[in-house]
Amino acid sequence: MDGFIKSAENNRVNRFPLISVIVPIYNSEEYLTECLDSIVKQTYQNLEIILVDDGSDDGSCSICDEYSLRDSRIRVIHQNNMGVSAARNRGVKEAKGAYIIFIDSDDYIDRSMIEKLYLNLKKNQADMSMCDVISFDDKSRKFTQAKIIPDETIGADTALTRILDNNNWCYVVAWNKLYKRNLWKNLRYPIGKIHEDEAVIHHLLGQCKRIALISEPLYFYRKTTGSIMNSAYSIKRCDRYLAYADRALYFERTNRNDLMMKTIDVYWYNYINEYLQFINDPDRKRLHDLKKSLWRMYPLLVRTGHVAGWKDNMSILIFMVNPRIYKKIFR
Repeated sequence: MDGFIKSAENNRVNRFPLISVIVPIYNSEEYLTECLDSIVKQTYQNLEIILVDDGSDDGSCSICDEYSLRDSRIRVIHQNNMGVSAARNRGVKEAKGAYIIFIDSDDYIDRSMIEKLYLNLKKNQADMSMCDVISFDDKSRKFTQAKIIPDETIGADTALTRILDNNNWCYVVAWNKLYKRNLWKNLRYPIGKIHEDEAVIHHLLGQCKRIALISEPLYFYRKTTGSIMNSAYSIKRCDRYLAYADRALYFERTNRNDLMMKTIDVYWYNYINEYLQFINDPDRKRLHDLKKSLWRMYPLLVRTGHVAGWKDNMSILIFMVNPRIYKKIFR
């Protein structure tokens, strides 16, 4: 009788496609058990759970190995510390599922999240589905729903318009979404950068015919003092300008001119002022990358009239050659 029940359960599970759950992990031992428990107890059972230990030097490594012994769906990958982008990329490379979902290791999810995202995606014949988010303070445990994602199905252009509004951060983040695996065929996160979600989301949404949305908050985002969203402003935060530049050029290539113009406005409004703020920062590699992004953007800025006339052109060329001379002349 037990064998019959087990066989019936296996048949029920196998009717649903394999979903790859990718969890990048770095020094998360304080929260990791809560995160992993919320994944292994999902109502959707046909999962491969890929834990990418990105060089943790706390107890996270042992917790991952312990869970893999308990649950055959869990696979642990240990690698040297290279950052969240590299960890997610490794998970995507190893994934065998028809769908992919990312969960950050200090967060947790509603036990029905994966099932609801999958059913909504299938019901609406979508390429991606996403849900609303509850954020909570790690110390006070005060919970706040974002109330950003409505119940509807939208096209790529609508979704791309929404990511231009900073208040619509739930459309940008990686971890409240279920993706068809083929969206990642030629796409990876930029290694060594923050704002990595900003750098890829337009490429993902641009491939979608439909995106299915759920207003129910199924993802629980933990606000910690070390998180990017809550960290002090530094030159690292300027990585967003690299993402904006790539986004503007992407919109130009895909003939989304209105979105291109709006993105340039966002990119151009504070770019030079923020660069000059960090002109003496020891992170020379980031400063070089930021200036290189302006070289890429310059022809587009001219074509769209954001740089017009010989004075504008001269000032930008001086900036690109030597920002310090620009600062002395124009600031």
